Amino acid sequence: MHPAVIGQGMLWLTLAASAAAAILSAAGLVRRRPPWLRAGRALVVAAFGFATVASAVLVVALLTDDFRVAYVASRSARAVPVLYKLGAWWGGQEGSLLLWLWLQLGVAALVVTGRPDPEAPRLWPAATAALAAMATFFAALVAGVESPFRLLPQPPADGAGLNPLLQSPSMLLHPIALYLGYIGMTVPFAFALGALAVDETGDAWMRIARRWALGAWLFLGLGIVLGGEWAYKELGWGGYWAWDPVENASLVPWLLATALVHSGLAQERHGTLRRWNAVLALAVFITVLVGTFLTRSGVMASVHAFAESPTGPPFMVSIGLVTALSIWLLALRWDRLQDRQPIASLASREGAFVAGNIVLSSLAFAVLFGTVVPILSRLFGPGITLQAPYFERVSAPLWVLMLLLMAVGLVLPWRPQVNGARRTATWIRRLLPVGVGVLLFVALLAVGGLRRPTLLTGFAAAFVAGAVALAELVRWVRGRRGRGLAGRDGARSRLGGLLAHAGVAMVAVAVLASTAFQARTSLSLAVGQVGHLGGYTVRYEGLASRRVPGATEVYARVGLFRGDRPIASLEPARRLYDDNMAQFGTTTEVAVYRHVEGDVYVALAGWEEGGSRAAFELYVNPLVNWIWVGSILMLAGTALAVGSRAEARLVERRAEARLLEEVGRLRLPATPGGR
Repeated sequence: MHPAVIGQGMLWLTLAASAAAAILSAAGLVRRRPPWLRAGRALVVAAFGFATVASAVLVVALLTDDFRVAYVASRSARAVPVLYKLGAWWGGQEGSLLLWLWLQLGVAALVVTGRPDPEAPRLWPAATAALAAMATFFAALVAGVESPFRLLPQPPADGAGLNPLLQSPSMLLHPIALYLGYIGMTVPFAFALGALAVDETGDAWMRIARRWALGAWLFLGLGIVLGGEWAYKELGWGGYWAWDPVENASLVPWLLATALVHSGLAQERHGTLRRWNAVLALAVFITVLVGTFLTRSGVMASVHAFAESPTGPPFMVSIGLVTALSIWLLALRWDRLQDRQPIASLASREGAFVAGNIVLSSLAFAVLFGTVVPILSRLFGPGITLQAPYFERVSAPLWVLMLLLMAVGLVLPWRPQVNGARRTATWIRRLLPVGVGVLLFVALLAVGGLRRPTLLTGFAAAFVAGAVALAELVRWVRGRRGRGLAGRDGARSRLGGLLAHAGVAMVAVAVLASTAFQARTSLSLAVGQVGHLGGYTVRYEGLASRRVPGATEVYARVGLFRGDRPIASLEPARRLYDDNMAQFGTTTEVAVYRHVEGDVYVALAGWEEGGSRAAFELYVNPLVNWIWVGSILMLAGTALAVGSRAEARLVERRAEARLLEEVGRLRLPATPGGR
């Protein structure tokens, strides 16, 4: 028996166990049968075990070059390095769906083996049923529609190979991070849906959902950053974000999740924004399904997207069912989702969260509209095309508003202050960093000579946001001196939030600088000839070639100078693939000189016979490396907030305090002896 048969059998067992888990969890909840609930949880774990075995079978087939398996033959080859053979697992439609299923069940197993919240005992089985139902959908796709275990009657001697664009360290990590982000969003969805289904519409579901949403936001953000870094290095166009439809498909849920983790904090602390948070938790997952449909259905052309496949109709049906169910449950429980207490004032942190949520949701809708409309328009005619200028014009003012609200939200109190001295001190604390940000902006205006209103307002907002975040960080450090990260006020969470906000401001400044001050030129140079751009000089020194696995790499030797001083020797190249890899044609291997001031980015565009003359695309990208530095700071801050045990204990204490408060309101009869 071929191992692929075992793998296919494991997929069918995964499907059966997931479906049974969903049915038993839902039926046990309705019929109040604890044994059924325990069986449902056990079946989720069993389904994860079956999916693990199936995944192991595919990985072994890839690593051992088992070309009788059609997926291995189409996505790998003997010459593919071992690490990228493992990456071929998610390099194609069938394998990536299996990875999604495995991770989905792994997350579900973590949830069902966790400790249920005693305040909402019916919430966990409802969430278990939702998670198992989602796993059932993906198991049905992998087992019955896009199985990676189809066998070839006559296997080839060698495989077709893995797309060279995917043979990058960033591409090994980028899909994993995105999948963890997407799948992590299913947990807030499951608990929100479960809370609505069983009428547990208090704050218990949010205490669980927000931490999962924060972790999912972290991985989704990491995936977006890694994707930008991959595009910058591998595609040879000098940029990192092109408003590609698949890029947008990851940005939309990330924006909505950003809104959820902020407004969720208001619900945890004060019981506000309950309705809005329920809508957000459901909407985030729906946009995940929409993005997955766009990526996998073949309805659009993208360097990131998979080829046309039969998964499109099932995804459309699932989107329709999930959306209809979500709207129905929201309408059913809308009156029950009233806030525990109203927002005290718009001039509070909760008010800033409301404004920020409106901006983030508007931004997500604008991006989603610009992504989906060109696809829908093709149903009624030749179709329309919305390129990068649309997204830039629509999103720029919203990003500026978001940066300003980010600054305001950091300094506003949760509740309005009535003490005059405290109010004055608060306003001084607000205005000082704003003044610093304005001074930085004026300095940039004087030195850089910018005149475009969009860029001017963008830089001003970014500087103010960064100055406020740094001022609050300094204030936090002074206040925590000698106390470390432990404390009653969720110290690690606050520190993580401040670092994340500082990172966002840094990314904003770097994006604006690399956009506003980027210099670009096309050069055609003879050997020994020089070209100039942005204060740098490049000299073409000749052409050579070398063998790399599966290809011949033709590279140019380029000297880089700052004035008369040599600073680097660069080797931009193009790879010409041979044998079974010839289908991939040629790829660009850019050469980048990295510096704190920015990058010098050189791509080899072509050459004359013998290499006497070569053509280059040359870019100078100011401050572009600070995008990655700021992203790391943002993600590290988020990771610190996710791992905040102090905040978890604080939430538990607040829950206990509310429970004691409710118990204290009960009039208990006196017991003998006064006890």
